[in-house]
Amino acid sequence: MSEVPHSDDDRERLFALIDEGRKFVPEYLRDTYAMLMCAFPDTIPEEDYAYVLYILRERGMSDRSIGKVIAAVQSKVDFVDEAYYDTYIDASGDAPLAEEQIHDPQRLFGITRRLIPCGFSEWFQLST
Repeated sequence: MSEVPHSDDDRERLFALIDEGRKFVPEYLRDTYAMLMCAFPDTIPEEDYAYVLYILRERGMSDRSIGKVIAAVQSKVDFVDEAYYDTYIDASGDAPLAEEQIHDPQRLFGITRRLIPCGFSEWFQLST
């Protein structure tokens, strides 16, 4: 799992990516988008993907919203139709992505800790 960027150069690059991506993300998903981009500036690693979807779903996000925000994070700028479709299928449960894939509480805890400096606590409060 890569770390949240700490250097000034890394932060500037990240903020530029977030600003560019916000143009394509609906207003109601921008906080979620910014949080995920901060925590996963390169991409969401495959081994963390199901856990991230689980965290978003547990906060009450709709499958369609999860699909939109993950597609934007994974493509980094624009919604890629195929990425949105794949994510929507994953999030909606049509693909085998569910609680049975969330079998490592340490990984779930680690991802949650990674999200905290990126505004997870505030996002969590807004989403409940």
